[in-house]
Amino acid sequence: MLGGGNKAMCTVKEKLENSLIESISGNEQLVVQDVKEETINSAIATVLKKQFPDWDVDPEYNRFGADQKAKIISVSQHRFLEYRDQGLVPNCDMTIQELYDNPEKAPVYPDIIVHKRTKKFNNLLIVEVKKENNPELFNGWDEWKIQFFLHTFKYQHGAHVVLKTSKKFSDPSDYISAINFWP
Repeated sequence: MLGGGNKAMCTVKEKLENSLIESISGNEQLVVQDVKEETINSAIATVLKKQFPDWDVDPEYNRFGADQKAKIISVSQHRFLEYRDQGLVPNCDMTIQELYDNPEKAPVYPDIIVHKRTKKFNNLLIVEVKKENNPELFNGWDEWKIQFFLHTFKYQHGAHVVLKTSKKFSDPSDYISAINFWP
């Protein structure tokens, strides 16, 4: 186990790393058989819940705060790619009301979030997971979405995880190709 094994002293990043390894261990077929990312994310979220027992852990969650408004992002992925191709990056500096008023708004379903469902800005971690064979891996959308959630919805941490899917490994940690982690 990473982080010395002491769950109380583990950082958020270490808890994420431990959860990734534990969720893959015994479930390697999910990665090797190239199942949908949503299925892999569900397995990861189940283990993350054990690491963060005082938090809500949800895959594909699309609500915001006690009023349960849909979580939206200021631009669609299609528009983001247009901006990116023009050398532009959409602005993350928007208020919640500006988001709902934005004509380019799009619903957002983060892969996994660790948060308090009824609290607007009590958000710990947003995780985006991609398999290394996903053609969208390098388009920048996930990284931008993480930055957007960190800034707009006040998440404390963000992580972009890349999983290897090309072959079976004996050590579950070998399935983790990369983890990019923000504070």
